[in-house]
Amino acid sequence: MLSYIAISATLLSTVHAYDYIGCFSRPEVLDGHVGDWQGIFPASCPDYCATQGTIYTYEYDKWRGGPGIDQWCYCTDTPPDFQYIEDGWENCDPGVNSEPGDVTVSASLAPFTFTSCHESPNTLELSTPVSTVF
Repeated sequence: MLSYIAISATLLSTVHAYDYIGCFSRPEVLDGHVGDWQGIFPASCPDYCATQGTIYTYEYDKWRGGPGIDQWCYCTDTPPDFQYIEDGWENCDPGVNSEPGDVTVSASLAPFTFTSCHESPNTLELSTPVSTVF
């Protein structure tokens, strides 16, 4: 018979999470701002804006008129003006074949570290949540 079970496991992880807010009409939602050109095969705009330390990512494409589409990212701490939101994601026009396309906006949630388990002596408990730090 098991009279003593001690389980000790720790999992530490930094997680970047992004929350999609919506599709907005361009150029109105940009309010005169221009994003940073990311090229034809760019990295993730939300990841790029997270490295800039901003909360919101405004992502849009510009058709070159030939092969390829350029991606632009505008990083800011200013939330979008919801008077420019499109009616549903299915109406979002990325601007692949025309100009201007719409802007997708997402928010970067702060990275957090969590510990999933801690030592639980004298119990059969396999895991005990400790805390979540935001």
